[in-house]
Amino acid sequence: METRGRGRPRTSAPTRSGGSTRSEILDAAAELITTQGFGATSTRQIADAVGVRQNVLYHHFASKDDILGTLLEALVRPALDAAGILSTHPADDALNRAARLYALSLYDATVLATWKWNLGVLFFLPEAHSAVFDSALTMRQALRQFHVDFAAEVAEDAGSGPVGDHTFRLVESVANIRADGKLAPDSPRQLAGSCLRLAGWTTSLDHVADRSGQLLATVDSAVTVTDPRADAYNRTSGGQST
Repeated sequence: METRGRGRPRTSAPTRSGGSTRSEILDAAAELITTQGFGATSTRQIADAVGVRQNVLYHHFASKDDILGTLLEALVRPALDAAGILSTHPADDALNRAARLYALSLYDATVLATWKWNLGVLFFLPEAHSAVFDSALTMRQALRQFHVDFAAEVAEDAGSGPVGDHTFRLVESVANIRADGKLAPDSPRQLAGSCLRLAGWTTSLDHVADRSGQLLATVDSAVTVTDPRADAYNRTSGGQST
């Protein structure tokens, strides 16, 4: 019987890859919740999928809600961190402002497209809007506001009408596209271009994409993606789906 963490025993050898028991629990929970739903997933099922007793799971997480909250925060954090970095870059002309929206949309869409499990569907769960998950919901709202602000600047440059949070909603559609099995490797890039068009950008996207690539290079060096497949994650190429 293997021991990990603070001496808590496993009931068997590890059943899935992961750097720690905690990460294996999150991985198992993500798989079960995204495939069979939150209500239908029990902590016993999660523990069994990892090969540990339930008391080991509760050693790392206080409840199933705690696990879901951790997953939701982990999903939002990379794009929110990226948005914060992008907001510090000069936005002194229309091209830079367009590149900033494009970069955020591409980054955000790629996170949703390339995560090991389709965690984007979690925010559509009724349970995810409980006050229990206020921390994750506050982070999501902050990310939404970055989308709103970046898109509003592009719309003002273009002289188009209000955009609101439509670019944010468009990016979030990745979860549904992926659930339908329609996600393609270039989907994040296509969605990023659509976000710019939605904001009123009518000219070529080539220069915008080039400038956004420069912005994303600084983001890549600063933002940590904690998904198990982070080594396969390529933000500027549009990513790969599973």
